[in-house]
Amino acid sequence: MVSFNGFYDVVTIMIGFTLLFTTSLCSEISQPPSGGPFNDVASAPKPLSPYEKYLTNCASKLKPAECGKQIFSGVFVGNQIISDYCCHSLVNDVGKSCHYDLTRNALQWPAYAKNKTEILKRNDKVWNDCIAVHPILP
Repeated sequence: MVSFNGFYDVVTIMIGFTLLFTTSLCSEISQPPSGGPFNDVASAPKPLSPYEKYLTNCASKLKPAECGKQIFSGVFVGNQIISDYCCHSLVNDVGKSCHYDLTRNALQWPAYAKNKTEILKRNDKVWNDCIAVHPILP
């Protein structure tokens, strides 16, 4: 069973919805003849791209769920101070590249794209605040 783990799960869910929408849209455009041998293949979901696999892996690194909620609120809403524990997890488990790539991916959605500049500033602030308290471990 999948649980909702805040920011990184939101990004994972958005990737899933994108794939679902793309797959269903494509299947509506070119329906194979019914009863043919290729019906199972046409209805199979499209495999994740390497980048989508990378983002899913990034999202799975942040635990527990409360950390995802804190980071999501800190970046996308701007109303959350990130706890020391969650900063440590962000810096040492998720890493800068994953953190930034997940945020940039979420900015493709219209609900977030309209506040792109502010969200990117908050993304930098969350990372910089966390790295100041919990430097990257060797």
